[in-house]
Amino acid sequence: MLLISFLYAGLLAVCGVSGVGVGLGQIKHLVTFGDSYTDVVSTGDEATAWPVYAAGYAHVELHPFARAGATCSNNLTFRPFPPLFESQLPLYFTETANGSLHLPAQETIYTLWIGTNDLGVSALLTGSDPGVSLVEVTECMVNWVKVLYESGARNFIFQNMIPLELTILYAPDSYPNRYWAFERNTTEWSITMTEMTRAGNQLTKLMLQTLAPTLPGAHIALFDSHSLFQDMFDHPALYLNGTAPLNVTGAWDACVTTIGGTTLDCTIANGTDRDSFLWADELHPSEQADRIGPTPWVCSPGQIKHLVTFGDSYTDIVATGDQGTAWPVYAAGYSNTQLHPFAKSGATCSNNITFRPFPPVFESQLPTYFMETANGSLHVPSEETIYTLWIGTNDLGVDSLITGSNNASVVDVAGCMVNWLRTLYASGARNFIMQNMIPLELTILYAADSYPNRFWAVERNTTDWNVFMREMVLTGNEIVKLMLEAVAPTLPGSHIAIFDSHSLIQDMFDQPALYLNGTAPLNVTGAYSGERHGWVMTRLPTVQARANYLQEVSDARKVEEIKMRGFQQQRFRDW
Repeated sequence: MLLISFLYAGLLAVCGVSGVGVGLGQIKHLVTFGDSYTDVVSTGDEATAWPVYAAGYAHVELHPFARAGATCSNNLTFRPFPPLFESQLPLYFTETANGSLHLPAQETIYTLWIGTNDLGVSALLTGSDPGVSLVEVTECMVNWVKVLYESGARNFIFQNMIPLELTILYAPDSYPNRYWAFERNTTEWSITMTEMTRAGNQLTKLMLQTLAPTLPGAHIALFDSHSLFQDMFDHPALYLNGTAPLNVTGAWDACVTTIGGTTLDCTIANGTDRDSFLWADELHPSEQADRIGPTPWVCSPGQIKHLVTFGDSYTDIVATGDQGTAWPVYAAGYSNTQLHPFAKSGATCSNNITFRPFPPVFESQLPTYFMETANGSLHVPSEETIYTLWIGTNDLGVDSLITGSNNASVVDVAGCMVNWLRTLYASGARNFIMQNMIPLELTILYAADSYPNRFWAVERNTTDWNVFMREMVLTGNEIVKLMLEAVAPTLPGSHIAIFDSHSLIQDMFDQPALYLNGTAPLNVTGAYSGERHGWVMTRLPTVQARANYLQEVSDARKVEEIKMRGFQQQRFRDW
């Protein structure tokens, strides 16, 4: 289950208290709820809906309950279509009760993608439901999890709302169309929709984070549809592959009406030209967008059999720094893969950039890997192997960049990290996870109120160090991300993911009660020892923090995939 997720998805999963992810090959049923974005019959784009692709790719049985035009509840935002709570859920419960639908809880995953109609025309945007606000609508969405959980469901994917202001209907330069043929202030609509989708997504995220610990055994994931569609809009060449010029502001079925809707003037693209469009019409994503949506969810069952790790003490399985089990050991065990560890404590990316007397990635770890593959002692088939790199803590830290010990910059370090990927790709590797740097300013060593310690016992301005480290980490992570986005299209057949370690550790720091579970008072600003602490020493995460980190990796959380041009249907995630 150690696999890649979606581009900018940050599948920010909110884990149930069981702390164990969905197992390898466990999921056999996909149950979908929602509106026309998920309906497999009235799709809105006259094409195959994403759940059909997802079920096919994952080799699971699809049970579709989503209906076009739906809202979460007609008691909140009424529309004359089958809503989630008054139609879709009752139909599901009827079928499970009468035995026509048999879904073992541990073998079934449930998805919900709703909100487009709740927020839109003839609903919140136009004030059609007095007394109802975004708060009630988002509460309804989250209640879907509660209701299904009470019936025995345990595995959930909650898909947040896309940036609806990017659709033609809600764009600032919109026109009268089949969905709204009346006068309106298009700029005002666009601004309002931007605010509602962002606020609504944040509300559901916070509600899910609060709900998760109250549902023992549940696994709740938040699929970041908003970021995915924003990235499609910003980088269409990475997603759209039709024969017409790429188009994210128009639709392949664009119909302009007169005010009042008495006349309809449509411009329609046909055949493979349609795959050049992000939108099918003024409101619905195209089939090409639908193809992209589910593909990062899935991989050929059991495809990944080998995990090869590079990095420093955060990944070293021997000199772990916290005297506990390293995350790769947990990861390999949870995902039933064979671990091949090359990470070494104290390492930097290259001693030619930031020298330290430890085995660096380029001058030691990679040569050892290549020697073992060359002499036959290590056999790792390309399609069955995933490679990870977690480096940067020593490159940026004491006796390196922060102390001016090397004539190098964070740009050089970031370039070295990306070259790790290029080097392995040239040798035949294809599947990669780049783990970005944690917020090192939160470690005790680089905290504003730090003290002399085993890693640096010399006088320094702790405030300056704290500010400088924060800037280097944020800048370095962004540079690596941009470099990977640039290099990805040049590496055909590769799958490249960024695991957002930074956000995960930041969340552990901000919300320790969701992660730490020892018997002492929770502590994220002090060190050692024990599971109630975020740090074992002045700069190293505790084994509990690493276990949480591993859980996130194993469940494909907080991961961004850089989709390869022309390879949208390549996948390697095990349910």
